Amino acid sequence: MRASLLAVVAGLALAQAPPPQKVVVSRVFPQPGQIGLFIAAADGGNEHPLVMPAGMDYDAAWSPDGGSIVFTSERDGSPDLYRVKPDGTGLERLTDSPAYDDQAAFAPDGKRLVFVTTRADGTADLWTMDLQTRAAKALTSGPGGDFRPAWSPDGQWITFSSDRASKLPFSHGRWEHLHVVDLYIVHPDGSNLKRLTTQNEFCGSPKWTADSGRVVAYCMTAQQTLDNRRYPSRHGRPASFPM
Repeated sequence: MRASLLAVVAGLALAQAPPPQKVVVSRVFPQPGQIGLFIAAADGGNEHPLVMPAGMDYDAAWSPDGGSIVFTSERDGSPDLYRVKPDGTGLERLTDSPAYDDQAAFAPDGKRLVFVTTRADGTADLWTMDLQTRAAKALTSGPGGDFRPAWSPDGQWITFSSDRASKLPFSHGRWEHLHVVDLYIVHPDGSNLKRLTTQNEFCGSPKWTADSGRVVAYCMTAQQTLDNRRYPSRHGRPASFPM
């Protein structure tokens, strides 16, 4: 009987324990101030921080008219998108979400953005934003991740890299999975999604040629995605793909 009573008392004590009020986090690298954005003249002169005080800022993109720069910052917690003038004034926050918002790219008219976010279901999807109204909506969805969008100069297409079709193959003779990424294009309204590459390799960070006729990307074999992280490699090749 005594043992049963002690068990009940212990259970009551656990049930009435107050919820934790603090979370301890240890972050090794990077720390705020170790990653930031700098701006300089075309010849490299007059280099200085874009915004002060410097936060953890990265992935900057110039607007087509050169009047503003959109970038990702963790200065207020989770990564969000911010906009600032090239002289560092007029800093404004464009997104305010606990999700990860990153890798913004401008539409050629400078009125819209396409960016990567995890706000839908935790996977990396592409969303677009109207810069005047700040209204954002999903462009892509589904399993896997979509990354590094780029808007075509004629405004008709958005290209991006995605691992949505990857089966996560294993490295040769090792336990690590390989990151297989292909290139895709889609209209800004989300229609006519097309896969450009079917090599089961890695092609990322696509960019458009000025006539919107071709996409240029950095490509390597799937195996090299691991090899390049293990030691300096001379592998990898630029590639272009006709539309």
